[in-house]
Amino acid sequence: MVSLELNKIPEELYQCLVKNAELHQRSLNSEILDCLAIQMFESNIKNRSNQVSIRNLLSAEELKALLSTEDDR
Repeated sequence: MVSLELNKIPEELYQCLVKNAELHQRSLNSEILDCLAIQMFESNIKNRSNQVSIRNLLSAEELKALLSTEDDR
């Protein structure tokens, strides 16, 4: 798995991520990965000319693997 370091995150964004992580009962790392994954899926869907649902882009197992982190295992 690849590691990524984020720098200079605006305080408001950081606090929002922390609150959402607490709300979803997961680590900050897991929350950030989930937000990124959702954004990428939405972007892929918007960029496709035909209407494809997220379920058709990835199987349930692939989506679960993508959204899970070492913190969750």
